[in-house]
Amino acid sequence: MTVLARPGWDPLPVTGLTGTGDLTRLAVRRDRIGLAAGIYVIVAAVTGTAYAFKKLYPSAAGRAALAATGGGNPALRFLYGRIDGDSIGSLTTWRYGIWAGIFAALMTIFVVIRHTRTDEEAGRLELVGSAVVGRQAALAAGLLTAAAASVAVSVLLCVTLPLAGLPAVGAAALALAIGCCGLAFAGVAAVAAQLTSSARSARGIALAALGVAFVLRGVGDSAGASGPSWLSWASPLAWIQFTRPFADQRWWVLCLPLAVFALGTALAFVQTPKPLPASFVSESYFAVNAYRFLGDRGADRFGRYRIVPDGEGRYLDGQAAAAAGFGR
Repeated sequence: MTVLARPGWDPLPVTGLTGTGDLTRLAVRRDRIGLAAGIYVIVAAVTGTAYAFKKLYPSAAGRAALAATGGGNPALRFLYGRIDGDSIGSLTTWRYGIWAGIFAALMTIFVVIRHTRTDEEAGRLELVGSAVVGRQAALAAGLLTAAAASVAVSVLLCVTLPLAGLPAVGAAALALAIGCCGLAFAGVAAVAAQLTSSARSARGIALAALGVAFVLRGVGDSAGASGPSWLSWASPLAWIQFTRPFADQRWWVLCLPLAVFALGTALAFVQTPKPLPASFVSESYFAVNAYRFLGDRGADRFGRYRIVPDGEGRYLDGQAAAAAGFGR
């Protein structure tokens, strides 16, 4: 059968980001329950802490005593960070600012890696890649989904914290600092997803970076003036408190996590093409078509075969690939 093309019709050009919008909508739909739960936990925890402090410490003397205890105990500074005052907002930032940033970072890490390396291991990216989808669309969709979740956290905190009685300006500073912390670790996760071929290794790298950030901040905050307090500046978690919400807001500190997000995103897109395997024996294979299987009781189901080798694959670096004649 001969099919005639419509006169004047040209196929749409396919770029690296073709199909990003469709994949982003699919990612949001797949993660809608998990994202909603994560956003709710962060917003409810921070707002609930502010409300609890307002009820438990109505007097300035009680808040000053709590601030003195928290600021003078190195163990508490290691767990919760520094304290910049004795107002309800400052106490809320001290008690839950760091941990809200950790939860936001965990949320974005799992989202980015789920829609990159996890989908690749499951064979979904190979199936999606057979359609009109660019090679960088999955990474872009994962980053957009994580960014949308971080923005949702910031917007909701900007609304709920003033309702709990906190100043709107300080609430905005804390909300933006927590959201930007999530964005910073989304960039870290994007780089981690390109450094390894397995989702488990990518999650391990990103979570290790989060753990190092927590330790650096803890050591710097608990060291005091005579110790290496400068270590806190090396941690994106500490940047939440260095923004100084409900004190003298330092808005320029928000540029630091945004720069980490931008740099991580740029590095991830540069490294998006999967490296050449040293041997195709160590590569996973997925069936393009699904097959119908009929059981002994008459029940049928569809499935695809998947060949997964033992261990992780080995890949050629740029020099080895050029020596083998690829990329010329």
